[in-house]
Amino acid sequence: MPVHPQGERRWALPAAGGSTSLTRLWRTVGPGALAPDLAKPLLAAATAALQGSGPSVAASEWEDAPAALRDARAVLGRCGPAHPDVDVVATAALALALRGEKAAATFLADALDRLAADGTGGPHHARFAYAWRSRVELKPAGVSAGSDDRAPDRLRLPGDDTEGEPMRLWIFSDLHIDIGSPWTPASIPGADLAVVAGDVGEGLVKSIAWLAATVRPHMPVAFVAGNHEFYRRCLPDELQAGRAAAMEAGIHLLENDTVRFGDVVVSGCTLWTDYELDGPATRVPAMRDARVGLNDHRLIAWSRKPEWRRFRPEEALALHLASRRFLETALRSAADATTRAHVVVTHHAPAAGSVAPRFLGKPLNAAYASRLDDLIEAGRPSLWVHGHTHTPFDYRLGGTRVLCNPRGYPGENPRFQPGLVVKV
Repeated sequence: MPVHPQGERRWALPAAGGSTSLTRLWRTVGPGALAPDLAKPLLAAATAALQGSGPSVAASEWEDAPAALRDARAVLGRCGPAHPDVDVVATAALALALRGEKAAATFLADALDRLAADGTGGPHHARFAYAWRSRVELKPAGVSAGSDDRAPDRLRLPGDDTEGEPMRLWIFSDLHIDIGSPWTPASIPGADLAVVAGDVGEGLVKSIAWLAATVRPHMPVAFVAGNHEFYRRCLPDELQAGRAAAMEAGIHLLENDTVRFGDVVVSGCTLWTDYELDGPATRVPAMRDARVGLNDHRLIAWSRKPEWRRFRPEEALALHLASRRFLETALRSAADATTRAHVVVTHHAPAAGSVAPRFLGKPLNAAYASRLDDLIEAGRPSLWVHGHTHTPFDYRLGGTRVLCNPRGYPGENPRFQPGLVVKV
């Protein structure tokens, strides 16, 4: 237990580096990291620590969020960021936020934004601030932000009443919420599963936070990362962080992964590309064009240590080949009597049919789509959902329906259907 300079005992989170107590706190605890039943003892510890060292606070008064935040601000103003009381005040605000108090969540988000902006914190503080703001917008007061009030994730179990019935999929991609005015759906359609084909925004962890706040409370989510999810980030590191964030949020992040919902199987990956859209002989020039003409190879890092190295077309090709092997195996493995429908989700397009007529002959087309016709015709998935092109598509390739429903950049795609639901 930390000891105050004047000799009183203080409760605080273990230090984990950083230049302020709030930094230490938020290096240790993020939104949703504490179970709701921990909020009460945290609150009690914070109240006990504040007794006699700041405004007099009775335990019952912490039930009133505005009063608690007035006291929190008073202590913060008196102590300054280096004082031990900052930890207990931040902890009390965290406990209130976990209970769903909007004012507390806003207070935390403001503090985190300041840390991110003034350089005393790190990029993760901006992500945490975004996650708390999302909760402020969606959570009613009195509902714990840490409670598991998400839509049930186990759907269509064998033998239940829904087995064999069509599954309703809410399909969309390429929201690009970080470009232009923030976008949120005007309404949430009735569906059993959201299938999101990438490019929610820049940053995989940030995109997962948006999905967790906006979609996951209503239904399960199957999500593949797009290229923009890795912009201004190191791809392997961001993917690892995204997997951890998705697990915490209850999001199915699919990168060479398969998830089964009863008799419906969903397999997914980003896919990237083999650069052979126009034939094997064009691979080398297509990779050269992508290297100089595609933002992916300027804005995505492949490694940071021992030195920064950019993500090149060679890495994209290697990832594509690994994903192609995964899909071949997944389509074979799911072809049994227990699978009624197999849905494949990728960000990059699987066929030349997903190249918009206005882009025919453009040198960068091979960076957007590959020809997986043989794989599709052999595996015969029921539905293949993709994004990336910012042009909507709905066509059949053999026995497979190929579907793309992208929002694109603001105003780019007037044919975007924000409530598109498809049955499989």
